[in-house]
Amino acid sequence: METEYPLGYQFKLINEKFKKHFNENLESMDLTFSQFVVLDYLGRNRKGKVTQKDISEALQLKHSTVIGILKRLEAKEMVQCIVDAENKRYRNVMLTKKAADSLEEMYWRREEMEKGLVSELTKEEETELRRLLGKIFDSFHKEK
Repeated sequence: METEYPLGYQFKLINEKFKKHFNENLESMDLTFSQFVVLDYLGRNRKGKVTQKDISEALQLKHSTVIGILKRLEAKEMVQCIVDAENKRYRNVMLTKKAADSLEEMYWRREEMEKGLVSELTKEEETELRRLLGKIFDSFHKEK
């Protein structure tokens, strides 16, 4: 890619290409990138309660977007949404056995995609890229 593009635009293009390839990669599992991100979050937080609001805040998604993703995942029998017994305003979200059994394959697919992202880099360049991306990410959190 030409370096004359603004940095933000380059991030946008990389993100779009990554999501497109990831969607193609997940197509055989009948999942999308957005659905995978939610399932990944649930998989990493299985020990405690996870509400729709938790998902929305953690993944920085609109509440309506999370509801749509969860409805599609429920239809695929990948999650269950249950009204919280202690607070009826909250819906707890849990992975089903079907989703839990699929996580390993999903993680393998993500790992293969990430290998492709850095395939043209040396180990040192990959380490430096991760360090620099971490700094950029951290700078956005300092803005608040």
